[in-house]
Amino acid sequence: MTDARPDAPESPQLAPSRRKWPWLALGCISVPIAALVIFDLFFLNETFRRYCEKDLSAVLGTQMTVGDMKVSLLRGEFIMEDVRVRNVEGYKSEYLARIGRLEFQEKLLTMKSPLVEMPYAGIEDADFNIEFANGTHNWAELYKRIKEKHPDLVVEKGKSPQKGHTEVVRIRNTRLNLINAPFGGTRSIPLDMERKDWTDDFLMPRELVVRIVGDVTEKVDGVMNSIPGFLKGGGLFGGKRDKPKSSKPAASENAPAKP
Repeated sequence: MTDARPDAPESPQLAPSRRKWPWLALGCISVPIAALVIFDLFFLNETFRRYCEKDLSAVLGTQMTVGDMKVSLLRGEFIMEDVRVRNVEGYKSEYLARIGRLEFQEKLLTMKSPLVEMPYAGIEDADFNIEFANGTHNWAELYKRIKEKHPDLVVEKGKSPQKGHTEVVRIRNTRLNLINAPFGGTRSIPLDMERKDWTDDFLMPRELVVRIVGDVTEKVDGVMNSIPGFLKGGGLFGGKRDKPKSSKPAASENAPAKP
């Protein structure tokens, strides 16, 4: 005769829907992240590179090429390599500018705020060619054409609704090349510098390119106009010419009066 024992209670079975929801939630999170990473690695770089070449070339009115571009939206990092801008038509040198490496980093969460934070911006191995001809130079000619064709892209200094704060700005192995300059022929001036805590207008790429062309033009014109009397008529770009000093020595205040 066997002892009658009560059957052990069965372990509760989870409903199929309750067993699946953690995996569904994980899939909903991982799929968009994986898609973003794949797009970031394989498509984003080429998309931005083509945008820069096409859109900025249209703004400049001359061909701009980008050899390689690396973009990371997760880090807010943008790197352009082997950037070349063709010279303005009518000038002899091949390039207006050639930049080996241009990079900057933004805190994307501050893009909509009044102050955009940028940890770093830098230029390396660059040449900016200022070529003089016919009483002007290629950057001034380029800026003139941009203002005529795209006046809406010219933003006055201090008028931008946003400001940008850059923690570190570095320019390394960069040269300003003066070609056929009326005061010194052809020469190269180093532009290496480092600046910290720089706050200025924050501009989008199209407006920023126009601002850079305008700033270079303004600085070159200012240097030219500060050299008095090197051309008849008062300077290469309309600056006032200093009156020539007389070669006759001035009379001394204590000199005796002539009879």
